[in-house]
Amino acid sequence: GNRQMALDELADLGPDVVEKFGPKGVEVVGVAVLEPESDANAAIQKSAASFTQLLDADGKAFEQVGAKKFPWTLVLDANGKLIYFDLEYSSATRRELKQALLATVR
Repeated sequence: GNRQMALDELADLGPDVVEKFGPKGVEVVGVAVLEPESDANAAIQKSAASFTQLLDADGKAFEQVGAKKFPWTLVLDANGKLIYFDLEYSSATRRELKQALLATVR
C-alpha cells in the first residue's frame, strides 16, 4: 500500500498488459502480501487496478515461494513455466515485460 513501485505497477499493468494482451489470453493477478485488507483495497482503488487481486495478509503463502522483497513481476506461460521475472518494478521492468509478452504471446 505504501510502496510507490507497487502502486506504479498496479496502475501500469491494466493499460500495458490487460488491455493489450488480455484479448490474446493473458491474465494478470495481483497478490498483496503482508498487507491488511483495508490497505490492499486502498492501493487497488488508488491505482485503479481492475484485474484479479488476491490477499496473502499473513504472508504464509508467499513465504513458500519467495523472499520478502516486493513487488515481484512474474510471467508464466500457458503450461505454468516461468518465462520472465523481475524483483523490483521500474521503467526497465515495464519495457522488458512488454518485450517478454510480445515474444511469447501469439
